[in-house]
Amino acid sequence: MLYKTISFKCSVFLLISVSVFFLFSNNVYSQNKVKELKTEYKKAKAALSDNNLSEAINIFENILYKYKLSTNNKTNIIKKMKQACFDIGVEFMNKAQHDKAASSFEKGVKWGEEIEKDTLFYSLKFGLGKSLFSQNFFEDAITVFKEIKDVEKAKENLDARVYIGACYYKQEKYDDMIYWLKRMIAEIDHEYYKMEMSLSLAIAYIKTAKNKEALEILEHICSSTHTSATTKKHALGWLQKVKREMQNSNLDGKVRTDHFEISFEGNRESSVLNDLKDIAEDAYDDVGRMLDYYPDNRIVIYVYSPKNFHASSATMAWAGACYDNGRLKLPLSYITGDLNIVKENIYHEYTHLLVDMKSKGAQKIPLWFNEGCAVNCSDGIRREYTEIMKAMIKTGKPTDFNLVSQFFRSANIGIARGGYAYSAYAVKYIIEEKGERALAEILEWVGNGESFNEGFYNVFFMDLKKFNTEFIYWVKSHL
Repeated sequence: MLYKTISFKCSVFLLISVSVFFLFSNNVYSQNKVKELKTEYKKAKAALSDNNLSEAINIFENILYKYKLSTNNKTNIIKKMKQACFDIGVEFMNKAQHDKAASSFEKGVKWGEEIEKDTLFYSLKFGLGKSLFSQNFFEDAITVFKEIKDVEKAKENLDARVYIGACYYKQEKYDDMIYWLKRMIAEIDHEYYKMEMSLSLAIAYIKTAKNKEALEILEHICSSTHTSATTKKHALGWLQKVKREMQNSNLDGKVRTDHFEISFEGNRESSVLNDLKDIAEDAYDDVGRMLDYYPDNRIVIYVYSPKNFHASSATMAWAGACYDNGRLKLPLSYITGDLNIVKENIYHEYTHLLVDMKSKGAQKIPLWFNEGCAVNCSDGIRREYTEIMKAMIKTGKPTDFNLVSQFFRSANIGIARGGYAYSAYAVKYIIEEKGERALAEILEWVGNGESFNEGFYNVFFMDLKKFNTEFIYWVKSHL
């Protein structure tokens, strides 16, 4: 290839070998430019050899922006960059640094769009979707996964379908979840993935109180030879819950409000139902205001006979109501009795539901905080809790929140009340120090992917050990 340049008063002709990787077949460069390119490329290769992937990517990007390369050589560099971006993204994902992972995957996707889209390109797209999902950017993740789900070159296309269902689940968009999962299951022949998505579909039916549809799917999953051991184990757990709920329920009546669907056993007087509907709607406003969360989906309330309440819910014998699988469950005896008790139980259990939804999974929330929120968002701290707390402070036990959370799993109602008392005052202390908004902020941090301890620290500016010490001091001065 002949390169012509004018330098002051002379012309120099240089013949450059076509074997030099970075030149167009008809391109012309100065000798200095060629040396510069060679030097940059050697630096990039050395960075790759040393596993300094970020440095290699920066050098490659500089080459692509600064020099005009042949199609083949540009493709070669972009392929190296894509692999480096993918490796960096995976490393950040393994470290749970999902924002940095997303940035790396996104850079790989951007450069990958400059050349033919191969398997690695779609792996980068899938990685981007996963990292967005991990940061709770569910709508953006859905967009990415939908771009992959039908692409044959994408080895993760079926996994992308599973994640689409998970995105809708995390947003409590169960109707959308049902629509998309039914469609995506019907479109594929892979039995393993059919079972994986079928379990998610069954859970969506359970969350929308469609137990019959869920039962049929769960039984099919459990009997299929294509179901993985893990999926079968989860399906069996849900199947037992659904059967228990269906076998111990005779919920013939049903009424609806703006935000609730109330199913009940037998015929109830309209005045009782009207009181129940009004209390539920008040809870939607009052607890929603405290925790800054208002669900879009209609919430299901089941009203059972006392016998069927405990059988369908598998609760402790001392439990007066419960939150279970996205719905509130109450015994009939409470509904026909003191309306103050009805209000206390609905507000209490509805708080548990909002904690679950706002945190994207109540299993992330320690029981002491969950129950403490429920007490403070319902009837407040009872006199008996104050007396229990005084006795606990006097004895100096307990002093550990993990121990307090265990109290709620005890069949002994006295021990459970100790857990309620300690938790109620601990959350009251949070409210006194940081305001009601603090509860919503902690749940919001957890819902955005932080651990409870991290979310708590971000709001209260101290770890739980120090908090407990300060809390004990505060309680002693207030009781």
